[in-house]
Amino acid sequence: MNVEIIGWLAVTVNSFIFLPQIIKIIKTKRVRDLSFFMLLIQLLSCFLWITYGIFIKNWEVVSLDLIILISTIIILGFKFNNHYKEL
Repeated sequence: MNVEIIGWLAVTVNSFIFLPQIIKIIKTKRVRDLSFFMLLIQLLSCFLWITYGIFIKNWEVVSLDLIILISTIIILGFKFNNHYKEL
């Protein structure tokens, strides 16, 4: 078995990690319980992993963290959107 298949399978599965949270935010319009600092740490982590992946030319790492970065930015957008409840 080619080990890259496992890497791409992990990317596929992991790319859905924030989807349930995004769907819940859309349905409930609530973001109060989401930690702003956790999201900032997640952004920093994604930038570091993307940079690392580019340097070692590991496109599974780069693509996965790009997907997680986009998901985190979407969640932060909901956090800053006035239509979503903080109370």
